[in-house]
Amino acid sequence: MQGLEDRDLVQFGLLKYKEQVKSDDELDREERQQTLAEIEDEINEYERQKEEVQAAEEKEVNEGTEGTVEADEADNGQLTEPAEQAEPASAPEASDASDKRNRI
Repeated sequence: MQGLEDRDLVQFGLLKYKEQVKSDDELDREERQQTLAEIEDEINEYERQKEEVQAAEEKEVNEGTEGTVEADEADNGQLTEPAEQAEPASAPEASDASDKRNRI
């Protein structure tokens, strides 16, 4: 994420530089045009990189989402019931003891 913010700052600086070059009266017309073209090329390159990063992030998010959807489809939307709890081991012994008393 930090890289994207850095690119945004560089683009902002390039736009400010472009404005400065446009208003620089000391540059002759040809020099100004060439400098502006170079700045514009650099801005376009940063914009292309920014789009690539965003596309990669969207692809990553979509791939993660697809895995979740596939897992849900594999379950066919059915929830699994929790396993029944086993009776405590002492419970049958106690009932056996009471049964023996009743038989006597």
